[in-house]
Amino acid sequence: MQVIAIPDDLSYFSVTTHTAYYTSTTEVQILCWLASQISGNIFEIGCNEGKTTRDLALNYPNKIVYAVDYLGESATLAKEQYRERPEHSKSLCHLARGLPNVRVWNHNSHSFDYEQLKDVQLIFIDGDHSFEAVKEDTTNALFYLQKNGGGIIAWHDYVLGTCSDGWMAVKRYIDEYIRPIYSELTWIEHTRLVFLKVV
Repeated sequence: MQVIAIPDDLSYFSVTTHTAYYTSTTEVQILCWLASQISGNIFEIGCNEGKTTRDLALNYPNKIVYAVDYLGESATLAKEQYRERPEHSKSLCHLARGLPNVRVWNHNSHSFDYEQLKDVQLIFIDGDHSFEAVKEDTTNALFYLQKNGGGIIAWHDYVLGTCSDGWMAVKRYIDEYIRPIYSELTWIEHTRLVFLKVV
């Protein structure tokens, strides 16, 4: 796996202040930086109230930002992540829903119909962090990008340590399934973001 420093000038990207607990301000700016490397649209898996969705949409008014999160019950979502999902339909991506370039779905990302997406070239995976869910979201994202000309997948919460109870499996999945195949997988040091350019 490649390791790179945080890009030098992220101040170009104007974002609202984010708490480090979810996606930090720097990490959102890095997502904007990744979006600058593509010509197509963006798909965010796990949008919650829509803070990151809003920042991506405002920085890229000419790109469509698709976002999905799920209000229903999930067999794989750990109780530790319950606070990260929208509480009700009115809160689902409510911070970004009114923007003209945002499209939102209340749907389980594992069974989401990617045919609803148009020209997506950046997929940000930050939904259910269980091993099964990360695997399903990644498999679907890889298939979509490989079928449609390539792009970038970014994962959040790739951490150097592991949760003692094992519910956060992003790192374990990526280390077991992605790192052995894709040598160009890149971790941005001092962040919880890894990304892969898919061709």
